[in-house]
Amino acid sequence: MCGGGSKPKSDSKAADRRHREQMAAQQRQMDEQRRQFDEQMAASQKRYDEQKALAERPAPPAPSPTAEAPAAALEISGAPAYTKRRGRGRRSFRADIPGGSGGMKLPGTTP
Repeated sequence: MCGGGSKPKSDSKAADRRHREQMAAQQRQMDEQRRQFDEQMAASQKRYDEQKALAERPAPPAPSPTAEAPAAALEISGAPAYTKRRGRGRRSFRADIPGGSGGMKLPGTTP
């Protein structure tokens, strides 16, 4: 009446089979994780080697002495550009003053 004793053999065989299946599945997961880890390490090593090669390459040549002086972006001959547009401000577009060209012109009226 102690309630102890061994389990039936069929239960231990089924449990042993389930245990082996679980261990095999766990081993497959570990193999996949190892493969992914190795793949990431290879990609990381490749990036490191590329960055190291870029960092260790020789410096670019020094700039030429003429590069120290700024050059004009546009070469305009004659008068400067700001003097050519004189009188083109708001005043030239006004219709209420003589010489203004803006606004609506009605035939038969004087400005």
